[in-house]
Amino acid sequence: MSFQEKDKALQDEIISLLIERLTINVNKEAGVAYFSPDHEDRVNPSVIITAQEIKERTGRDKLRDAVINDYQKALSRPGVLVERSDGGLSLTVMPTRKPSNNFSSLRELAKKNRAEIAAEPDLAEPYF
Repeated sequence: MSFQEKDKALQDEIISLLIERLTINVNKEAGVAYFSPDHEDRVNPSVIITAQEIKERTGRDKLRDAVINDYQKALSRPGVLVERSDGGLSLTVMPTRKPSNNFSSLRELAKKNRAEIAAEPDLAEPYF
C-alpha cells in the first residue's frame, strides 16, 4: 500500500471517528436538559493528530510539512475546523448554527440587533 493510500485511509478513519463520537454524544444527551448555555461543549468532539501518530500509522520515517499541509487540506470540510498545532493538526467538529444566525454583513447584524433590542430591551442584558 502506497503512502497516498495509507494517508487516505487514515484521513477517512479520522473523520469517521469524529462523526461516530458526535453521534454517540448526541444520543447520550437525548432527553437531558442543562441550565448552562454551552450545549456544544458536551456534544462537539475535538481531536489532536500528532505528526508522530501520522508517521506511525502510515509507516513513514520522516514527515514533511507538505504532508501535514495535505492532511489539513484533505480533512477540511464544512463543519470541521482543522488547524495546525505543534507540528500536528487539531480537528474540531463545529456546532451547526440555525440559518437565522448567519449574517451576510456587519450592517445586517447591527440592523437585526437594533430591531430586536427595540422590541424587547431586556435582550441586551448580559446573561451572565
